[in-house]
Amino acid sequence: MSNSIHTDISAMNAARNIKIHQNNIQSNMEKLSSGYKINSAADDAAGLAISEKLKGQLTGLEQAELNVQDAVSLLQTAEGGMSTIHNMLNRMVELTTKASNGIYDTGVDRVAIKSELDSLIQEINRVTKSINFNNKTLLDGSFNNVQFQIGSEVSDTMIINIGSLDAAALGLDKLDVSSPEKAAESMKLVKDAINKVSTERANVGVSQNRLEYTLNNITETYMNLAEANSRIRDVDYAKMMMEYTKNQLLEQVATTILTHRMSNAQNILQLFN
Repeated sequence: MSNSIHTDISAMNAARNIKIHQNNIQSNMEKLSSGYKINSAADDAAGLAISEKLKGQLTGLEQAELNVQDAVSLLQTAEGGMSTIHNMLNRMVELTTKASNGIYDTGVDRVAIKSELDSLIQEINRVTKSINFNNKTLLDGSFNNVQFQIGSEVSDTMIINIGSLDAAALGLDKLDVSSPEKAAESMKLVKDAINKVSTERANVGVSQNRLEYTLNNITETYMNLAEANSRIRDVDYAKMMMEYTKNQLLEQVATTILTHRMSNAQNILQLFN
């Protein structure tokens, strides 16, 4: 092996390898400290593009999950109001059935029954106006064609409609118990109102069940996408520690070799003695 000053190939190779290993060590430390094996496009351009797309889907699914939970809460609120209306209607069936009995002919009896019916009607109207979710009234007929975003894609939507359940919409403004015959007609009107509320309540239940299935699907999809993104983006600490240790060792070896080659300068000086 020749001795030279201007061009010492062995020393140059050793110095180059030291720089390479130092860069690798710096990269290893960045990945270990951040927890990501892809911190910039330089690490893996294709992997970064795929990961960012998955992150967008994951972010959308996170918000969609909250949207679905809001929709479920809204429907539960509406269903609670419908349950209250059902209870009042059942009481009205009892009253109209009572008024259909011919023994209640006195003005006092029928006036008392009509007074309670009117009170129940007023309460039904109050409930339909007061049941709301985030300042949106639910049972007065104004909650129509309301769209919910229940997924991360534009097409993942659900339309919810809730019909009016006030006294006029239920036909309760026509109740008359002034005679057994009219009371019997009113009893039929109340039962028809019960059927209408039951239909709306059933529709709410169907929508709620659909949202529950949607929520389960979102959760499962989120887990699968998160796992896929983790395989692409997250660092494997055991593997990265092996890389880090290897690069440290290679740097030390290259430094030792460079130190050895630099000692050749002393050998050249000996030639002049």
